[in-house]
Amino acid sequence: MSCSPINKFVHYVTVENDLEKAEKLSLIFGLNLQQLLEACGDLMISKGSFHSGIILYKQAKVHLLKRVLKLAISADCRTLLKFVHLCLSASRVDMSMATKIHIGNLAVMAYTELILRHGGHARMSNTKDFMNFLRYEEFYDQILAVNVACQAGHWNIVTLLAKCRGLQPEVVSAFGQILQSARAPRPNDREFLFALSEPSLTQSLVVLPQSSREIFSFIHLRYSWTRVNLALCL
Repeated sequence: MSCSPINKFVHYVTVENDLEKAEKLSLIFGLNLQQLLEACGDLMISKGSFHSGIILYKQAKVHLLKRVLKLAISADCRTLLKFVHLCLSASRVDMSMATKIHIGNLAVMAYTELILRHGGHARMSNTKDFMNFLRYEEFYDQILAVNVACQAGHWNIVTLLAKCRGLQPEVVSAFGQILQSARAPRPNDREFLFALSEPSLTQSLVVLPQSSREIFSFIHLRYSWTRVNLALCL
């Protein structure tokens, strides 16, 4: 042979798509079939052939969570989300609760990235899809979703989580933390002010005094900022 058995194996799998020849070669030379199939999957993913790569991972018996993580590292957000939705909606896929939550958390991160990356109509569409995911999907860390949305400044997402998931205390706490950080919203951030005005947060504002102080200080700053700007306009 003019090249190593491993190189020939990779050629059979990734170029000729002849798994039968590849399997025979692995038997003859005592190669680790599953390990090489996984490596071929990595190669296909790196080339953008996501569907082929995922199939090879399955043939290599790669754990489902590991497949998703590999895709998350190498693929674009939309491809990852398609695979995540497939995994979470397929009734025949046997996954533990922890695995489902890990996969759901990756979807939260991917949606957040999509909204940050694209504007205009795409942003509106991605936001709608993200809201539907958060509203109807059970398998994700809801507190993580609140914190990620706060860090990204997706205030409509945060409001949704407060109203639909009953996460008012977590949202008020996250608001208090973000206002003490370098990512604190500007006084003229109207979307953040609307989020603070959500009526369902009232009780949590009462029982979380430290966070409430930060929030009311921001509102006072907003009021002062508005007065100054009005004075400048006169």
